[in-house]
Amino acid sequence: MGIPKSVEEHVRKHLQYPATKKEIEAQCANMSEIKEQDREWVEKLPEKKYNNAGEVLAVLHAEATA
Repeated sequence: MGIPKSVEEHVRKHLQYPATKKEIEAQCANMSEIKEQDREWVEKLPEKKYNNAGEVLAVLHAEATA
C-alpha cells in the first residue's frame, strides 16, 4: 500500500518548508482535502526539521514499503 495521493499532493503543494513535524501536523490539521485516516501518515514522521517535500516523501515512502 502506498501513500494516498491526497497526502502526497498536500506535502508537495500545500506545506511550507522548512517545517518541523509539529508544524507539518498543524498545517495538515487545517486542510480539509486530507481525510482523517490519511493524517495518520503524518504521525509516522520522525521528530526533525524537514527542508522540503522530498525529505517528507522519502520518509513516508519508506514507511509505506516497510
